Amino acid sequence: MTRPRTVGIATLAVVSALAIPARAQQLLLGGAVSASSGLEGGDAGAGETQFRRARTRLSLQLDGRIDEDPREGLGVVVYADVEPHAGVGAELRYLRWLGPRTVAFVGVTSVIAPRTLFGGELGAQLRFPVGKQGPVLFVEPSFAALPLGTDLPGDRPVIWALLGVGIHVDL
Repeated sequence: MTRPRTVGIATLAVVSALAIPARAQQLLLGGAVSASSGLEGGDAGAGETQFRRARTRLSLQLDGRIDEDPREGLGVVVYADVEPHAGVGAELRYLRWLGPRTVAFVGVTSVIAPRTLFGGELGAQLRFPVGKQGPVLFVEPSFAALPLGTDLPGDRPVIWALLGVGIHVDL
């Protein structure tokens, strides 16, 4: 009975040595820092939407995708409004790579403090490589409508049309 056992162990050892290791999914991470501003619209009590300059915002972004389908991913953005009023917020984005230089996104956005606003957003990052590898500069136009929260100026949603600039790196 030792012979079949020995043959089985030897066969298992040979097959294990010759087998090609399976490649597991890898998480592709990226990070970005940016600044943005633009137009903000809302009802200031006059019954009509009026536009003014939006708050200036500094943002940090972390995005991730899996190498099996690198065209789709998720991103988390945290930001601080620095003027004319201070505030903090966050965004959760579904990201879709349309090409090597264009990433479209749709997601939910919120202002968390000092008062709350919640809504949806859509936009794109247009990326411009600095070199063959390394950081890329980007321009990010985005549009958001925020119909929920304690910081609504009237009975209409707050509307943001923002333009951001920043730098993105693969981690």
